[in-house]
Amino acid sequence: PPLARALDDFPGEVEGDLPFRKNDVVEIIGKPFPEWWEGQVNGRRGIFPACLVKEVKSENEIEEAAEAHRG
Repeated sequence: PPLARALDDFPGEVEGDLPFRKNDVVEIIGKPFPEWWEGQVNGRRGIFPACLVKEVKSENEIEEAAEAHRG
């Protein structure tokens, strides 16, 4: 499944949201709306704002992004 890296924290606002922390890797399950995607992280499933993640092509890309963020 496609993966995305969280660009910022999302605490979730209502039931059904998927809370995550910055740099979490989110497994994208679907894109029911252009601005809200469905995903899974840390054993939880829900929807989240697409603007808070960056879709990545591979685990290597996730590691590179994390390294760049750490400086």
